[in-house]
Amino acid sequence: MQGYRSPGPPKTLLDAAASGNLTAVQKFLAQGAKPDQRDTNGWTALHHAVGYGQEPEIHSPTGRAPVKGIVEALLKAGTPLNSQTKAGMTPLMQAVIAEHEEAAQWLLAAGADLRPADTVGGTALTHALWYNHCSRALAQRLLQRGSPVNLWDALWLGDTSKALGLVEIANVKATGPNNYTYLHLAAELGNLPVVQSLLARGAIVNARDNQGFTPLHHAIGGKPGHVVLSGRPYWHAYGPIAGREPLLALLLKSGANRDARGHDAVLPQDYTALGCAILAQRPELMQVLLRAGANPNEKGYHDDPQLFAAIETQSPTVVKMLLDAGADPRRKSAYGTTVLEAAKSTENQQILALVKAALQKPLH
Repeated sequence: MQGYRSPGPPKTLLDAAASGNLTAVQKFLAQGAKPDQRDTNGWTALHHAVGYGQEPEIHSPTGRAPVKGIVEALLKAGTPLNSQTKAGMTPLMQAVIAEHEEAAQWLLAAGADLRPADTVGGTALTHALWYNHCSRALAQRLLQRGSPVNLWDALWLGDTSKALGLVEIANVKATGPNNYTYLHLAAELGNLPVVQSLLARGAIVNARDNQGFTPLHHAIGGKPGHVVLSGRPYWHAYGPIAGREPLLALLLKSGANRDARGHDAVLPQDYTALGCAILAQRPELMQVLLRAGANPNEKGYHDDPQLFAAIETQSPTVVKMLLDAGADPRRKSAYGTTVLEAAKSTENQQILALVKAALQKPLH
């Protein structure tokens, strides 16, 4: 639960904190409201204040000052500084996730504990690094204050030596935010030594995150995204770009399903690792997957054959590689569009020539 707001005037202390209403918070506390009361998810008024009460559309025109006043009033009244929700979230974690860096600093100044972990093992530092909402300066501040560093954190920080040490004592099958495993994150960040160590200790090579993506998908170095209005796909790159071929080869050798399909969260599109490599315009990674037997005719974006996604990239290199691997130029999209029609629509003469040449070849 990301906080809430009841319609109309605040009816409880929790409502008042969630709506950023300092006057109402002070009124409820003066009337004897319990400062440590919780909602059904275990959120206190402090969680609501730092995680929701600062949203500008429901906030006082004076800015975020009332939230600071609310935090001070709640702490003075006895609201627990380090209370955890049913999901294990502390107010500090919630401030970090809600991008309220000022609130995070107020809580730190009040003595917030950096050690608590939520139900998936994330600390305040983990959330600061994972969601990348707050500045790196905040993460550094948490480190300077002595925050423990877990395996998630070491991976995000690029501390391979520490990560390798933590792998030795970690549950390598554990899941974290977004149902990631450590293998998902290490693959996404292109950390080959940690991937090797995790696999050696029994990490699940075909584990699925909350979108159905496996570590092989993440090893491409990002995730698919879509332009909001047009729905046109694009590639969201993470981690280092170059040198990922050995990483893919290792995952495939370790039993990664080369044609597993992940599901995009925004639009109903499914992607294989090959589809991700196409969208990312990474022919060197396409080559690794195709040599390992990835199906060039597997469906992907818009449930169309992947040749359509290749054409949309407007990269002749990507289209040629897929055609050379056996992609069928006679297939149609889910909407009945032919490959030739798709090629013509790009107005890219190289791609059009490649498709026309492929159509002239006999069927195998």
